[in-house]
Amino acid sequence: MLLAFLIGIALGAGTGIIPGPVGLAVIDTTYRKALPRALAIGAGGGLGDLTWATLGVLGVGPLLRRHPAAPPVLFALSGAALIAYGLSHVCAHPANDAPPPRY
Repeated sequence: MLLAFLIGIALGAGTGIIPGPVGLAVIDTTYRKALPRALAIGAGGGLGDLTWATLGVLGVGPLLRRHPAAPPVLFALSGAALIAYGLSHVCAHPANDAPPPRY
C-alpha cells in the first residue's frame, strides 16, 4: 500500500508539471536575466491560474453555456495572445554571451 502511495506521489508530481507558456517564460527569464524576475513571472502565472479557477468555481460555466458565441471568441483571443508571445520571443535579439547571474 505504501509503495502504491509513493508511486502515485511520483506520478502526480511528474504529470503536474505542464510545459506551458508560463513555465517556458520562467525558464527563459531565469537563463537570460535573473532569478527574482523569473519568480515574479511564476507568481503572476499562478495568480492568473487562481483567477481562472476562482471564476470556474463561482459558476462561469453556466454563463458561458447561455452565450455559446463566447467560448470561441475567448479561444481565439487566447490563441492570438500565445502566438504574439511566441513571435516576440522568436524575433527577440539573442541573449548576450555573458553567463547568467548565479544565485
